[in-house]
Amino acid sequence: MDYGNPNAGRMTAVEWLNECELGRASVVLWRLQNLLKRWRFELNSMADQIEDSDDTTPFFDGGDTGCGELLLDLLLFIKKHPDGSVIRVRALDPGAPLEIPAWCRLTKNKLLESEHPIYKIRKSEFEGDKG
Repeated sequence: MDYGNPNAGRMTAVEWLNECELGRASVVLWRLQNLLKRWRFELNSMADQIEDSDDTTPFFDGGDTGCGELLLDLLLFIKKHPDGSVIRVRALDPGAPLEIPAWCRLTKNKLLESEHPIYKIRKSEFEGDKG
């Protein structure tokens, strides 16, 4: 049996782990269980933050979209709302903590809160949108 390849002989992942050293496999499983627990906790916390917030605040969910596409979609979303609106944004992209503040400065919008992955932005009046 080829222990370096979990797909050798069309073996399932569980079968492959059973074939490995029992101690090593149990450590791997223990680590995976702990990671899954932590991720579930973090996702539930983010979901609670989103649910607990003011329902009247527009919410833009950028998910894990890359910053280039995210910022273009956010611009189109924010244009639909009146000046002074507060927009909540969720952006999971690792570059968002740098890109969103820079985008706010360029577009003259005010970044009110920045706690990755949740951001609050106040829409300001664009100079180019006047008459």
